[in-house]
Amino acid sequence: MAYERKGIRVRTKVLKDSLFFESLIADIAAKFLNISNPNESNCFGNTSKSLSFNQKVFLLIDLGILDKTSRDKLVKFMEIRNQFMHNIHASSFEKCFSFLEGTENYLFKLYPINSNENKESKLALLYDKLKFDIIAIIRKLIEELQGKTEEKITQKANLILNGYYQFNIQAIADYYRVFTNNITEIVVNPELNAEIQRRIQTHIDAIAGLTLESFRKSLD
Repeated sequence: MAYERKGIRVRTKVLKDSLFFESLIADIAAKFLNISNPNESNCFGNTSKSLSFNQKVFLLIDLGILDKTSRDKLVKFMEIRNQFMHNIHASSFEKCFSFLEGTENYLFKLYPINSNENKESKLALLYDKLKFDIIAIIRKLIEELQGKTEEKITQKANLILNGYYQFNIQAIADYYRVFTNNITEIVVNPELNAEIQRRIQTHIDAIAGLTLESFRKSLD
């Protein structure tokens, strides 16, 4: 219980996502700037001189390679990430969003949810939907670099996409197991039935959103 109260699990989840995204965003920005060895550069290396995650995102914005919708989504993700990383009181999604004026309404409008779950679960689902959109944005940027992209960018893209593909496969299996193990309760509780099926479909849609055929080809 103490583990959950301190918000370690949710902070770890968000940190892991942001590290993946930051690494790819750094390589994309470096490529647009014709920096051949980003890991050895002042801006994108692993030293105290390097740009922060926020600065890398704003660099992509200043380079003009993001449309407004993509820009807004990345900024919202960045704001959520910053609360979890720097605010000790942001120990849950509900508490995190309480410090971000307008973010909750923005995401509910962007991703309408019809659910009877508690608020924390709804906000966690909104975060996941935003995260999958960020994956799609990054993949699009990588595809725009096709023919010019260095091999290591492709390798990192494959790593993150394969990781999320496996994550969604496992999530579908987990929800299906809940569905079958609690079939009696689900039969008499149509709202629970609908919610579990919706969650399964969400992960199926996320996988489909990666354009599975091209994803498999990229791993060949």
